[in-house]
Amino acid sequence: MGQGVIIRVGDRTSIFDSRATRYLTEIASDLRKEGRPFQRALMSGGTCEATAYQEFGFTTCAVCVALGNYHNCAPKNRIRAEFVSIADALSMVRLLTEAARQMPHFNKITERLPRRLNTYLQEAKRGLIAR
Repeated sequence: MGQGVIIRVGDRTSIFDSRATRYLTEIASDLRKEGRPFQRALMSGGTCEATAYQEFGFTTCAVCVALGNYHNCAPKNRIRAEFVSIADALSMVRLLTEAARQMPHFNKITERLPRRLNTYLQEAKRGLIAR
């Protein structure tokens, strides 16, 4: 909690679309420069609707925020209200708003990784040839 929106890479049943997840991660990385942290995590506790959408052919990615007193379970077997960090919730709103705004640039943004990898490859080749 308090460490920003969580970009979910999957749930207990499936892994979400790599390119769509990368898109959110790239947007979140840009927002980190504004002081908005984010996390990436496999949410392994259950199956969510994203898995169903993905199984029926939709490109799927997901976000969430950390939840305190998950399923109303508090320390010492007490029942307490669930809660979230307001800052985390606001970082999720900021991420989703920016992701929607940047959607026309989806291809350009998701191609950042292949470009970086190609640059690393070319640098490695030059290093190997020089030896």
